[in-house]
Amino acid sequence: MKDLSVNLLLEFPEEHRVERVLWIDPGMRGLYAIDIRDANALPEFYQAEEIEKMRDAGEWRVVENDPWLLALADENISEIYRDKRDSAWETIRPLIFDQPAIFDAIARSEAVKRSMEESGVTKQTIYRFLRRYWQRGMTPNALLPDYARCGGRGKDKSVSEKKRGRIPDRDGLGVNVTSEMRQLFRAVATKKFITNSQLDFRGAYDELIADNFCERVINEHTGQQELVPQKDIPSLRQFRYWYEKDNDVFRLDRIRRTPRVYDKDMRAILGSSTAETVGPASRYQIDATIADVYLVSRYDRTMIVGR
Repeated sequence: MKDLSVNLLLEFPEEHRVERVLWIDPGMRGLYAIDIRDANALPEFYQAEEIEKMRDAGEWRVVENDPWLLALADENISEIYRDKRDSAWETIRPLIFDQPAIFDAIARSEAVKRSMEESGVTKQTIYRFLRRYWQRGMTPNALLPDYARCGGRGKDKSVSEKKRGRIPDRDGLGVNVTSEMRQLFRAVATKKFITNSQLDFRGAYDELIADNFCERVINEHTGQQELVPQKDIPSLRQFRYWYEKDNDVFRLDRIRRTPRVYDKDMRAILGSSTAETVGPASRYQIDATIADVYLVSRYDRTMIVGR
Protein backbone atom coordinates (compact mmCIF):
# COMPACT_ATOMS: atom_id res chain seq x y z
CA MET A 1 0.00 0.00 0.00
CA LYS A 2 2.98 2.32 0.24
CA ASP A 3 2.71 3.22 -3.44
CA LEU A 4 -0.91 4.37 -3.07
CA SER A 5 -1.86 7.97 -2.35
CA VAL A 6 -4.94 10.00 -1.50
CA ASN A 7 -7.08 10.97 -4.51
CA LEU A 8 -5.72 8.08 -6.58
CA LEU A 9 -8.28 6.26 -8.75
CA LEU A 10 -8.54 2.47 -8.58
CA GLU A 11 -10.39 0.68 -11.37
CA PHE A 12 -12.06 -2.70 -10.85
CA PRO A 13 -12.48 -3.88 -14.48
CA GLU A 14 -14.60 -6.95 -13.83
CA GLU A 15 -17.10 -4.93 -11.80
CA HIS A 16 -16.94 -1.87 -14.10
CA ARG A 17 -16.24 0.29 -11.06
CA VAL A 18 -13.78 3.08 -10.32
CA GLU A 19 -13.09 4.17 -6.74
CA ARG A 20 -11.22 7.17 -5.38
CA VAL A 21 -8.88 6.82 -2.40
CA LEU A 22 -10.13 9.23 0.28
CA TRP A 23 -7.86 8.46 3.23
CA ILE A 24 -4.97 6.13 4.01
CA ASP A 25 -4.29 4.98 7.53
CA PRO A 26 -0.91 6.34 8.73
CA GLY A 27 -0.13 2.89 10.12
CA MET A 28 -0.87 1.34 6.70
CA ARG A 29 -3.69 -0.77 8.16
CA GLY A 30 -6.12 0.13 5.39
CA LEU A 31 -7.82 2.90 3.43
CA TYR A 32 -11.18 4.48 2.67
CA ALA A 33 -12.42 4.75 -0.93
CA ILE A 34 -15.65 5.68 -2.69
CA ASP A 35 -17.22 4.73 -6.02
CA ILE A 36 -17.03 7.84 -8.21
CA ARG A 37 -20.06 6.97 -10.38
CA ASP A 38 -22.60 5.57 -7.91
CA ALA A 39 -25.19 8.23 -7.05
CA ASN A 40 -25.71 6.65 -3.62
CA ALA A 41 -22.12 5.70 -2.82
CA LEU A 42 -20.54 6.22 0.59
CA PRO A 43 -16.94 5.71 1.80
CA GLU A 44 -15.94 2.08 2.23
CA PHE A 45 -13.00 0.77 4.27
CA TYR A 46 -10.55 -1.76 2.81
CA GLN A 47 -8.08 -3.65 4.97
CA ALA A 48 -4.48 -3.48 3.78
CA GLU A 49 -4.34 -7.26 3.39
CA GLU A 50 -7.51 -7.18 1.29
CA ILE A 51 -6.14 -4.47 -1.00
CA GLU A 52 -2.85 -6.31 -1.52
CA LYS A 53 -4.63 -9.60 -2.15
CA MET A 54 -6.86 -8.01 -4.81
CA ARG A 55 -3.82 -6.34 -6.38
CA ASP A 56 -2.00 -9.67 -6.64
CA ALA A 57 -5.09 -11.23 -8.22
CA GLY A 58 -5.28 -8.42 -10.77
CA GLU A 59 -8.69 -7.30 -9.54
CA TRP A 60 -7.83 -3.60 -9.62
CA ARG A 61 -5.43 -1.25 -11.35
CA VAL A 62 -4.51 2.43 -11.09
CA VAL A 63 -6.28 4.84 -13.45
CA GLU A 64 -4.15 7.68 -14.77
CA ASN A 65 -6.87 9.89 -16.29
CA ASP A 66 -9.28 11.45 -13.81
CA PRO A 67 -12.70 12.08 -15.46
CA TRP A 68 -13.46 14.75 -12.86
CA LEU A 69 -10.16 16.59 -13.20
CA LEU A 70 -11.20 20.20 -13.74
CA ALA A 71 -8.71 23.07 -13.67
CA LEU A 72 -10.68 26.32 -13.66
CA ALA A 73 -9.65 29.83 -12.76
CA ASP A 74 -12.19 31.79 -10.72
CA GLU A 75 -12.44 34.49 -13.38
CA ASN A 76 -13.67 31.85 -15.81
CA ILE A 77 -16.48 30.72 -13.49
CA SER A 78 -19.74 32.65 -13.47
CA GLU A 79 -20.72 34.46 -10.29
CA ILE A 80 -23.78 32.27 -9.78
CA TYR A 81 -21.65 29.12 -9.96
CA ARG A 82 -19.08 30.56 -7.54
CA ASP A 83 -21.78 31.52 -5.03
CA LYS A 84 -23.26 28.02 -5.15
CA ARG A 85 -19.83 26.44 -4.75
CA ASP A 86 -18.81 28.67 -1.85
CA SER A 87 -22.10 28.10 -0.04
CA ALA A 88 -21.72 24.32 -0.33
CA TRP A 89 -18.08 24.52 0.75
CA GLU A 90 -18.94 26.47 3.92
CA THR A 91 -21.58 23.85 4.75
CA ILE A 92 -19.32 20.79 4.62
CA ARG A 93 -15.89 22.25 5.41
CA PRO A 94 -16.10 21.47 9.16
CA LEU A 95 -17.10 17.90 8.31
CA ILE A 96 -14.55 16.90 5.71
CA PHE A 97 -11.55 17.87 7.86
CA ASP A 98 -12.74 15.61 10.68
CA GLN A 99 -10.85 12.61 9.33
CA PRO A 100 -11.12 9.67 9.64
CA ALA A 101 -14.26 10.07 11.76
CA ILE A 102 -16.28 11.49 8.86
CA PHE A 103 -15.78 8.24 6.93
CA ASP A 104 -17.38 6.17 9.68
CA ALA A 105 -21.15 5.79 9.22
CA ILE A 106 -22.11 6.40 12.88
CA ALA A 107 -19.77 9.34 13.42
CA ARG A 108 -20.79 10.84 10.08
CA SER A 109 -24.48 10.61 10.96
CA GLU A 110 -23.92 12.52 14.21
CA ALA A 111 -21.79 15.15 12.48
CA VAL A 112 -24.43 15.68 9.80
CA LYS A 113 -27.12 16.18 12.45
CA ARG A 114 -25.05 18.88 14.12
CA SER A 115 -24.42 20.54 10.78
CA MET A 116 -28.16 20.53 10.02
CA GLU A 117 -28.88 22.38 13.25
CA GLU A 118 -26.14 24.95 12.66
CA SER A 119 -26.65 25.63 8.96
CA GLY A 120 -30.33 24.83 8.45
CA VAL A 121 -29.44 22.69 5.43
CA THR A 122 -31.29 19.42 4.95
CA LYS A 123 -29.71 16.03 5.52
CA GLN A 124 -30.09 15.06 1.86
CA THR A 125 -28.32 18.22 0.72
CA ILE A 126 -25.37 17.74 3.08
CA TYR A 127 -24.91 14.14 1.95
CA ARG A 128 -25.12 15.26 -1.67
CA PHE A 129 -22.39 17.84 -1.08
CA LEU A 130 -20.17 15.34 0.73
CA ARG A 131 -20.61 12.69 -1.95
CA ARG A 132 -19.89 15.17 -4.74
CA TYR A 133 -16.79 16.45 -2.96
CA TRP A 134 -15.40 12.95 -2.44
CA GLN A 135 -16.27 11.57 -5.85
CA ARG A 136 -15.07 14.52 -7.93
CA GLY A 137 -11.57 15.05 -6.66
CA MET A 138 -11.87 16.57 -3.16
CA THR A 139 -11.45 20.21 -4.20
CA PRO A 140 -13.88 23.12 -3.71
CA ASN A 141 -14.54 23.17 -7.46
CA ALA A 142 -15.97 19.68 -7.13
CA LEU A 143 -18.98 21.44 -5.60
CA LEU A 144 -19.75 23.51 -8.70
CA PRO A 145 -23.40 22.97 -9.76
CA ASP A 146 -24.25 20.78 -12.73
CA TYR A 147 -26.54 23.24 -14.50
CA ALA A 148 -24.90 22.36 -17.84
CA ARG A 149 -26.06 18.75 -17.38
CA CYS A 150 -29.67 19.69 -16.74
CA GLY A 151 -32.45 19.33 -19.27
CA GLY A 152 -32.55 17.04 -22.27
CA ARG A 153 -30.79 18.82 -25.07
CA GLY A 154 -31.03 16.79 -28.26
CA LYS A 155 -33.57 14.39 -26.80
CA ASP A 156 -37.17 14.21 -27.94
CA LYS A 157 -39.65 15.13 -25.22
CA SER A 158 -42.33 12.60 -24.38
CA VAL A 159 -45.83 13.33 -25.64
CA SER A 160 -48.49 14.09 -23.02
CA GLU A 161 -51.66 16.11 -22.72
CA LYS A 162 -49.66 19.17 -21.72
CA LYS A 163 -48.62 21.40 -24.62
CA ARG A 164 -44.89 21.38 -25.32
CA GLY A 165 -42.83 24.20 -26.75
CA ARG A 166 -43.70 27.87 -27.15
CA ILE A 167 -47.20 29.30 -26.81
CA PRO A 168 -48.84 29.30 -30.26
CA ASP A 169 -49.52 32.61 -31.98
CA ARG A 170 -53.04 31.66 -32.95
CA ASP A 171 -55.95 31.17 -30.57
CA GLY A 172 -56.12 27.88 -28.70
CA LEU A 173 -53.64 25.69 -26.91
CA GLY A 174 -52.01 24.25 -30.01
CA VAL A 175 -51.19 20.61 -30.64
CA ASN A 176 -48.38 18.27 -29.68
CA VAL A 177 -46.65 16.67 -32.66
CA THR A 178 -46.84 12.87 -32.40
CA SER A 179 -44.78 10.24 -34.18
CA GLU A 180 -47.63 9.73 -36.65
CA MET A 181 -47.62 13.44 -37.52
CA ARG A 182 -43.86 13.34 -38.04
CA GLN A 183 -44.31 10.51 -40.53
CA LEU A 184 -46.81 12.68 -42.41
CA PHE A 185 -44.33 15.57 -42.36
CA ARG A 186 -41.59 13.35 -43.81
CA ALA A 187 -43.92 12.01 -46.49
CA VAL A 188 -44.85 15.52 -47.65
CA ALA A 189 -41.22 16.61 -47.60
CA THR A 190 -39.90 13.64 -49.61
CA LYS A 191 -42.81 13.04 -51.99
CA LYS A 192 -44.07 16.53 -52.73
CA PHE A 193 -41.76 19.31 -51.61
CA ILE A 194 -38.45 18.05 -53.02
CA THR A 195 -39.99 16.69 -56.24
CA ASN A 196 -41.77 19.93 -57.17
CA SER A 197 -39.45 22.92 -57.42
CA GLN A 198 -42.44 25.20 -58.06
CA LEU A 199 -43.92 24.35 -54.63
CA ASP A 200 -42.62 26.60 -51.83
CA PHE A 201 -42.52 25.59 -48.19
CA ARG A 202 -45.81 27.28 -47.37
CA GLY A 203 -47.44 25.49 -50.28
CA ALA A 204 -46.16 22.14 -48.99
CA TYR A 205 -47.61 22.94 -45.57
CA ASP A 206 -50.98 23.85 -47.09
CA GLU A 207 -51.07 20.54 -48.93
CA LEU A 208 -50.22 18.73 -45.70
CA ILE A 209 -53.16 20.37 -43.91
CA ALA A 210 -55.55 19.88 -46.83
CA ASP A 211 -54.75 16.18 -47.18
CA ASN A 212 -54.57 15.16 -43.52
CA PHE A 213 -56.12 17.75 -41.21
CA CYS A 214 -59.24 18.92 -43.03
CA GLU A 215 -62.81 17.70 -43.27
CA ARG A 216 -64.88 17.93 -46.45
CA VAL A 217 -68.09 19.84 -45.75
CA ILE A 218 -70.92 20.84 -48.11
CA ASN A 219 -71.50 24.59 -48.18
CA GLU A 220 -75.24 25.13 -47.61
CA HIS A 221 -75.26 28.30 -49.70
CA THR A 222 -73.28 27.17 -52.73
CA GLY A 223 -73.78 23.43 -52.53
CA GLN A 224 -70.08 22.96 -53.18
CA GLN A 225 -67.72 20.82 -51.17
CA GLU A 226 -65.21 22.78 -49.09
CA LEU A 227 -62.24 21.88 -46.93
CA VAL A 228 -62.60 22.92 -43.30
CA PRO A 229 -59.46 22.63 -41.10
CA GLN A 230 -59.77 20.69 -37.87
CA LYS A 231 -59.61 22.48 -34.54
CA ASP A 232 -56.11 21.28 -33.55
CA ILE A 233 -53.64 21.26 -36.40
CA PRO A 234 -49.83 21.56 -36.47
CA SER A 235 -48.51 25.01 -37.22
CA LEU A 236 -46.20 26.05 -40.04
CA ARG A 237 -43.48 26.59 -37.43
CA GLN A 238 -43.85 23.01 -36.21
CA PHE A 239 -43.80 21.66 -39.74
CA ARG A 240 -40.55 23.55 -40.45
CA TYR A 241 -38.98 22.49 -37.14
CA TRP A 242 -39.57 18.77 -37.71
CA TYR A 243 -38.63 19.03 -41.38
CA GLU A 244 -35.20 20.32 -40.36
CA LYS A 245 -34.86 17.88 -37.45
CA ASP A 246 -35.94 14.66 -39.17
CA ASN A 247 -34.33 15.16 -42.57
CA ASP A 248 -30.97 15.82 -44.12
CA VAL A 249 -32.02 19.25 -45.40
CA PHE A 250 -28.87 19.69 -47.50
CA ARG A 251 -29.43 16.41 -49.32
CA LEU A 252 -33.10 17.22 -49.93
CA ASP A 253 -32.23 20.72 -51.15
CA ARG A 254 -29.71 19.21 -53.57
CA ILE A 255 -32.38 16.89 -54.97
CA ARG A 256 -34.94 19.69 -55.17
CA ARG A 257 -32.62 22.09 -57.06
CA THR A 258 -30.97 19.27 -59.08
CA PRO A 259 -27.37 18.26 -58.34
CA ARG A 260 -25.95 20.37 -61.18
CA VAL A 261 -27.50 23.63 -59.97
CA TYR A 262 -26.86 22.91 -56.29
CA ASP A 263 -23.19 22.01 -56.79
CA LYS A 264 -22.69 25.12 -58.93
CA ASP A 265 -24.54 27.73 -56.88
CA MET A 266 -25.41 26.34 -53.42
CA ARG A 267 -22.63 23.98 -52.31
CA ALA A 268 -20.47 24.87 -49.32
CA ILE A 269 -17.28 26.76 -50.16
CA LEU A 270 -14.48 25.20 -48.12
CA GLY A 271 -11.69 27.50 -49.27
CA SER A 272 -10.73 30.40 -51.47
CA SER A 273 -8.07 31.23 -54.02
CA THR A 274 -6.73 33.95 -51.74
CA ALA A 275 -6.13 31.51 -48.91
CA GLU A 276 -4.06 29.28 -51.18
CA THR A 277 -1.60 31.99 -52.23
CA VAL A 278 1.71 32.81 -50.56
CA GLY A 279 2.09 36.40 -51.72
CA PRO A 280 1.58 38.87 -54.57
CA ALA A 281 1.75 37.41 -58.09
CA SER A 282 1.92 33.83 -56.78
CA ARG A 283 -1.23 32.97 -58.75
CA TYR A 284 -2.98 34.34 -61.83
CA GLN A 285 -6.57 33.67 -62.82
CA ILE A 286 -8.61 34.41 -65.93
CA ASP A 287 -12.28 35.25 -65.84
CA ALA A 288 -14.35 32.61 -67.64
CA THR A 289 -17.19 34.96 -68.54
CA ILE A 290 -18.22 34.66 -72.19
CA ALA A 291 -17.66 37.96 -74.01
CA ASP A 292 -19.69 39.36 -76.93
CA VAL A 293 -16.97 38.47 -79.44
CA TYR A 294 -17.79 35.99 -82.20
CA LEU A 295 -15.15 33.63 -83.54
CA VAL A 296 -15.30 32.83 -87.26
CA SER A 297 -13.62 30.26 -89.44
CA ARG A 298 -10.32 31.25 -91.02
CA TYR A 299 -11.45 29.48 -94.20
CA ASP A 300 -14.94 30.96 -94.37
CA ARG A 301 -15.46 34.16 -92.37
CA THR A 302 -19.22 33.84 -92.75
CA MET A 303 -19.17 30.72 -90.55
CA ILE A 304 -19.38 31.39 -86.78
CA VAL A 305 -17.46 28.75 -84.78
CA GLY A 306 -17.95 30.15 -81.29
CA ARG A 307 -17.90 33.07 -78.90
